[in-house]
Amino acid sequence: NVRNKYILVLEHPSVRLVLLDSLIYTNLSPALGLLGKEQRYWLSEFLKTNEDKPIILFFHHSLGDGDSDLQDIDRLFGLIRPHKQVKAIFYGHSHVYNFSEHEGIHLINLPASGYNFRDQDPVGWVEASFSSTEGNFKLHSIGGNMKGDGISKKLTWRK
Repeated sequence: NVRNKYILVLEHPSVRLVLLDSLIYTNLSPALGLLGKEQRYWLSEFLKTNEDKPIILFFHHSLGDGDSDLQDIDRLFGLIRPHKQVKAIFYGHSHVYNFSEHEGIHLINLPASGYNFRDQDPVGWVEASFSSTEGNFKLHSIGGNMKGDGISKKLTWRK
């Protein structure tokens, strides 16, 4: 347990889903994110003893360099880089639907579920299916830019 943080580990037949708490404060602007030293330590110890399945990380804040992004992203990448079982990071906060990659780790920026900030972005949700070697992600648009509705993206995990 990490004091004042919510961490959840979900076991899937093919992958392990780890939800981390990136919230620092509520109702303050900018709404910046931070995993913090204690949660990063917890994750480091968790990764040392959980190498049998691919691990997918989830948290709210985006991975950019802005004032409202995850403030300890460089420390997070330094921590997970040597752990090849970490295959992807899901995050939100920016209301932008996007796939990218950092050093073989897939970065999935989930779409807004309520409203978008830009007309080119969808509003909706992503249906995910996992195997030990890949993930498949299908966009379900309910508003905003509907052009990608129903389109799937397949990502192969790093080795």
